[in-house]
Amino acid sequence: MDGKIRIVLFATSAVFLLMLSNEAFKEFIFKGTLTPWQSHWITIGFSTLVSLVVMLFVVNRLLGLERQTVAIQLKEEKIKSVKQVMKVVHHYVNNLANNLNLVELEIEQDETVSKETLDALDEAIRQTTETMKQLGDLEDPYDDAMFKIKV
Repeated sequence: MDGKIRIVLFATSAVFLLMLSNEAFKEFIFKGTLTPWQSHWITIGFSTLVSLVVMLFVVNRLLGLERQTVAIQLKEEKIKSVKQVMKVVHHYVNNLANNLNLVELEIEQDETVSKETLDALDEAIRQTTETMKQLGDLEDPYDDAMFKIKV
């Protein structure tokens, strides 16, 4: 049997037994001395009280599920943010490493480093430093515009 059907059958049976118990208790206490409308008012009050308790439980459960959903969404956004930061870091660190490799190649071949290579290395260091500072100062980690890679 489907889980939803079992829950509905359980809830229906519980309400039936609860209302039956209410009527039996009412008959036991008042021994048939109530007018029909007095009996109806007691049943209405009891039903309202039961509905209130059930609704408080359901609303509390729904709010809990909503909090869980928000927490999951926040976690997913944090993961997305970390991935974006790592993509940018990877780009700039690789660019810096490439410039260092160029310096190494020039030293091996010419035993000197050209001004252009040093300027390119200096620019890579500057860009990497600036970008790492910007990433460290992020106010809104979910702002995709903050993660644009400057080429």
